Amino acid sequence: MNASHHNGTPLVTMDDMDELERQQREEFQQFIKEHQNHAGAHTLMFLIVLVMLFLSQVVLVLWRLKSPRTFNLTTLVGLWLLPLISFLFSDHPLAYGRFFSIWLLFSLGNAYMIYIATRQPLDHQTPRIVYSWFYRLYQVCFGMGVAGYMMILSELFGLTQLFFRNEDPAAQTWFAFGFYFMIYGIYLGVMGRDLAQLLADFMASSIGYYNQDGLPKKHLRDNVCAVCGDGLLAEDDVCQLECRHGFHEGCIRGWCLIGKRDMCPYCKEKVDLKMFRRQVWDAQTDLYLQLLDGVRYLVVWQPLILILSQGLIHLVGLK
Repeated sequence: MNASHHNGTPLVTMDDMDELERQQREEFQQFIKEHQNHAGAHTLMFLIVLVMLFLSQVVLVLWRLKSPRTFNLTTLVGLWLLPLISFLFSDHPLAYGRFFSIWLLFSLGNAYMIYIATRQPLDHQTPRIVYSWFYRLYQVCFGMGVAGYMMILSELFGLTQLFFRNEDPAAQTWFAFGFYFMIYGIYLGVMGRDLAQLLADFMASSIGYYNQDGLPKKHLRDNVCAVCGDGLLAEDDVCQLECRHGFHEGCIRGWCLIGKRDMCPYCKEKVDLKMFRRQVWDAQTDLYLQLLDGVRYLVVWQPLILILSQGLIHLVGLK
């Protein structure tokens, strides 16, 4: 028998309470049934990601050893497309406007370097122009990266509180600019390094004193620079390697430091890069170059590996 309030408003009956409890028990049992295998599923998902990371490392290392040119070119294209893809497929493209603008200017400048480096026949002055461009680009990127890192550290250690209050918008702007400077410096630095390496190979191969896969096409005469093919004059700054081959100092520094080569471009004898250090901070720049070489994996290949892992997880029916 249903109970009623004295003013006529119906109260919750015992039957209603029983029905509510029954529905709650069914929902709870359904929840337990759906999630009872989640621990095993999560373990399997973790193992899939772990195996994919391991296999991808093996594949990338073998690819880089077997065909470094295609590996570097693929990585470079992936790096170059990253801002464009972010800009086109973002729900808020204006948020990437600053990055896209810098990327566009960077692309136009390097497009001209690619144009002059791929002209045939190659002008003898072109290698020096190209190396000079990428050396200046490296200096700018290195400066941006260091400045951004120092700005972030000053914020983390509270040094900005000497000039700004915590609620001051300038303090937040300081940290944001530091973050952007560091990201831009590292990203553009990696792009410049990879592109410089590809152009260094192409230009040296075009001149004929260097062949990546075999013997050079030309015999190197005395007083000729194998990097640019031009003569070594008395007024030129000449650098002679341990193999006794001489080069314009700007050419061989560009070949080794900018073009990422630690060998003579003619005989391929190992070159000690320490001989090119002029200042005490050059050792720190070497560490920065190693950082750039490691970033490309995190930026290009790591997201792709995670996407493939996610696809495999969905393929086996895990959620």
